[in-house]
Amino acid sequence: MGTLNRELNMYDPAQTTWKLTPENKWVLFRNEVSNPLLSALAKDKENKNKDTKDFVYYSKKISEENSSTRQKTPIFTPLGWGETQEYKEGGIISVKVGEETVDIARSEVSFVISVQITIIGDDNVREIKTSIPTCLNSESLFSFLEGLVNDDKLSAIRVVLKGKEVARGTESLQAIGIEPDSHLHVLYSTAKPRVAKRFPDSSTGWGYSSSVDAISFKPDKDIRLVGFGIYTSDQGECLSVIAELYKGNSDEGTPLIRRALTVYRDDSYKDGKVYRFLFGRQIICRKNEQMTVVLRTENGRSYHGINGNSGVNEDDVTFAFSGVEITDNGTSTNNGQLPELYFYKM
Repeated sequence: MGTLNRELNMYDPAQTTWKLTPENKWVLFRNEVSNPLLSALAKDKENKNKDTKDFVYYSKKISEENSSTRQKTPIFTPLGWGETQEYKEGGIISVKVGEETVDIARSEVSFVISVQITIIGDDNVREIKTSIPTCLNSESLFSFLEGLVNDDKLSAIRVVLKGKEVARGTESLQAIGIEPDSHLHVLYSTAKPRVAKRFPDSSTGWGYSSSVDAISFKPDKDIRLVGFGIYTSDQGECLSVIAELYKGNSDEGTPLIRRALTVYRDDSYKDGKVYRFLFGRQIICRKNEQMTVVLRTENGRSYHGINGNSGVNEDDVTFAFSGVEITDNGTSTNNGQLPELYFYKM
C-alpha cells in the first residue's frame, strides 16, 4: 500500500487517471493528450466512431439499393392482408393493402399468423397453437402441417377450415381464408408404405472399396417418398454407408436426404437381405420428376439384385429407372444395390 501511495504522490491527482489496458491490467497514466497511450486511445475512439458511421452509411446504402428489388411478400397488418412494397428508414414498411399503398411501422405488421390446429389421427386428437409463415401457399401449407403431424407412416392428410376442405395448390393463405386465430382441422391416416421392387432375384458377392452405387427414377404420378432399401452384408457384418437423395440425375447440388447409416441384418424383413432406410419425413416427388438415390460404401460386401427391370409398377404408380454416371460400382437397371423404394400415393 505504501508503494502505491508513493506512486500516487508523484502525480497531481487532477492530472492523473487509472486505465485498464488491453492486457486487463490497471495502469496509472498522466491525463495529458501528449501521453502516447491516451493519444492512441483517443485515436482509436475516433476511428471506431468513424467505422460506425461508415457502417451505418453502408447499411443504409445497401438497404436503399435492395428495397426496390426485394421480393414482395404477403404480410398481415392492422388493416388486414397486404403485400410488402418497400422497406424504408425508421422501421417503416410500405405495404399494399387492397388497392391502396400505406406506410406502416414494422412493429405493427407480422410475417407469421397465429392459428389453432386440431390434429385428428386414427386413434388420437391433439390441439396445437402455432404460427404459420404468411408466405406459404396451400401446397407448402400441407407440407408444414405434415411436419406437425410428424408420423413417418402418414398416408393421407386432409385440411378443413370453417367447414370447407382446403385443396393443395398455389392459393395464398389470404385466398384460402386464413387469418389470425383461425382454427384448422387436420385429419390424417396412417398405413404401411407401398414398396416398388427393382429386382425379382438376388445373389451374393457385391464388393465395395470407397464405392458409389446410384440409380435414378421417375414416377408417373405424384408420390410421397419415405425411404429406400439397401442390401445388407452377405457375411453377417455391418456396413457403414452414406445414403443420399437428390433431385435430378446426378449428385450435384444439396441433397434432400443425407444420412450416415450402419446397415445391419434384420431377419424379420426379406430374410435379412434388405435394410429399410426410412427418412422420418416425406419427400414430395412430382409426376415425371427425376430423382437419384446414392449409396457410398467404404468396404465390405453385400447381397445384390439381379435380372432387374427398368420399369416397375406398384399400386398403379409406374417407376422408370435409369443408370447414373456417378456410379462406379456397377449398379444399373439390371443388377446391383438399392433394391426398393418406399412411398405413398398422393
